[in-house]
Amino acid sequence: MKDATTWPTLFFDFFETLRCALRREVRELVPLSGCPRSPIEEDVLAVVKPTPSEVMKARRKAEQALKAADEALRRAGFRGYRLSLEGSFAKDTWLRGELDLDIFALFKKDVCLKVASIFADRVAPILRSMGYIVELRYAQHPYVRFLVEDIWAELVPGCLVDTPMEVLTPVDRTPFHREFINRTLTAEQKDEVRLLKSFLKGIDVYGAEMAIQGFSGYLAELLIARYGCFKKLLEEAARWRPPVVLRLGDDKDFSQLKNATTAMVFPDPVDPRRNAAAAVSTRSLAVFVLASKLYVEKPCREYFHVFQAPPPPVEPWQWGPRLDSVAVVELVPAKAVAPDNLWGIAGRVRSILERSLSQKGFKLIHTSHVVIERGGGVKALIYLEASTARQPPKDVAMGPPAWASTRRVMGFIEKHLDIHVDSSGVLRARRRLPGLSLYEAVKDILSVSLPSSVRKIGAMVRVLRGLDAAEAVAETGGKWAWETLNTGMYWLHVVAEKCGIPSMRSMRR
Repeated sequence: MKDATTWPTLFFDFFETLRCALRREVRELVPLSGCPRSPIEEDVLAVVKPTPSEVMKARRKAEQALKAADEALRRAGFRGYRLSLEGSFAKDTWLRGELDLDIFALFKKDVCLKVASIFADRVAPILRSMGYIVELRYAQHPYVRFLVEDIWAELVPGCLVDTPMEVLTPVDRTPFHREFINRTLTAEQKDEVRLLKSFLKGIDVYGAEMAIQGFSGYLAELLIARYGCFKKLLEEAARWRPPVVLRLGDDKDFSQLKNATTAMVFPDPVDPRRNAAAAVSTRSLAVFVLASKLYVEKPCREYFHVFQAPPPPVEPWQWGPRLDSVAVVELVPAKAVAPDNLWGIAGRVRSILERSLSQKGFKLIHTSHVVIERGGGVKALIYLEASTARQPPKDVAMGPPAWASTRRVMGFIEKHLDIHVDSSGVLRARRRLPGLSLYEAVKDILSVSLPSSVRKIGAMVRVLRGLDAAEAVAETGGKWAWETLNTGMYWLHVVAEKCGIPSMRSMRR
């Protein structure tokens, strides 16, 4: 028998998803009032909206995942929990072919934090014994990811709270988000969310994780709730200037966010103390504003991720003579570390290198870093490219004053015969001394300035140069490799090539 407190609520959210999906199917032929879609947007929606057969398969897999999660939790000895289906599937804003299932195991407040610390270690082996492929993931607390046929389901522990004001972990607020979106957005507006998500993915600002610092799925839903549709949002976003402050309704607690220093402020309607747009960086906001300006003036389907061909592979030989002024730092953790955490650590190493290399006289023309997940492991690469292969040569070498000890004076003269004495009585050598190469300088800096966070994860640190550096970048594939080589935004390159950039004469504003 299932636990008495769990069984009545086990499929509550699943059936809510069914109800919302059915409502969409009934109303899907009704046009969105006051906001007609262009033929381009209709074409995009036809590709990103899940088909009826895909929806039915997803429902079946969601039911299987819920049953598996419930059985694993019961066998692990947990009781008194509520399983809650969350995420874009539960809100019916997911994109075709990109479904992930989010299942929350919510426990009472008096035990949930203790349970969260042991949850993954207890549940993972049981799911494996049930025949599932299982991965451990790390956020505030470890959680479990398991494969249901070809769909990943994330099983996350959290706290069951009565109001959003009582949350103890970041995930506790999520059920309130799902309820708000399903109550607020119509079926047609959920399709507008799909357009927005595809647009954000196309310009590489979708996701609140540290590596992107962009627009979360929930923020995309709130933006459609605020503006009504994709078209009106982009028309307004084309005129945005930071800081962008948006509100949805009468937020009584909005005053708590008035002094926020983030590029964008959007009080969470279920908890106005929280800024739902806090993750959006100034850069991500700028990219969205730029893309909105361009799209409003000259719409093109290549702005949307489903109509962008993947970038061509990068070959090491394409760097040519530039390779002499390139270095790549590779960080490979010995311990399990969340990708977001490793991205932050790599960012700190990159900042140290940028500052120290500048002090040594190098002019850096491009730096970036990336975190790669492969084969259950994770590593980071930091790319550094300078305008010159070597540190600028030193014109002089400063020695001791003439009245220093004979030993110091003679030691300097033995090394530098071409000396002169300056107006303050100090010996200086006129000979130009060759500076360090970029590779040597990076190794020198890391030998004395490695952050403690790198040592804590037991990371192996390698500095690569020449073809080894180029091959490390090329092996990552995808947009980061292309943009590292070409030092430009891939989406803008695609749009310019396929559609052209609007001219000044054609601008409406």
